[in-house]
Amino acid sequence: MPYNEPNFDDYVPAELARAAAAAKRLGAVVPYSHALFRKIFVDGGVIDEAVYARLAADVGIDRGAFGVPTFLAGERLFWGNDRLVLLRHHLRETDA
Repeated sequence: MPYNEPNFDDYVPAELARAAAAAKRLGAVVPYSHALFRKIFVDGGVIDEAVYARLAADVGIDRGAFGVPTFLAGERLFWGNDRLVLLRHHLRETDA
């Protein structure tokens, strides 16, 4: 069975919990959790909004809003009032 020691700086545990809770409400907690575990313990790498959205799409969850407000900028999904700064930065970087 493949396994890589996770880098605990690659994700925020509270975000993992929110993503799993959303998947549960959408009826896909088991496949989504398996995808998250594989990302953490096998594939590795940073888990950000784009990864959450891609994993959701991979297990058949529609790419919907995780929080309010939600913005889609290209392939990047930004949700929650605290992400507006990141959205502004992203938009400035893509205009450069």
